[in-house]
Amino acid sequence: TDPYGEAWMIRVRLSSPGEVDSMLTAAEYEDFTKAETE
Repeated sequence: TDPYGEAWMIRVRLSSPGEVDSMLTAAEYEDFTKAETE
């Protein structure tokens, strides 16, 4: 499926809205997953 097109990913409700500042961007997550597979 296409999470940026017709599909959806997830809906998240943060218990502490400040947590959003520590979330990864799509590019950061891609770099993280590449590093984990090497």
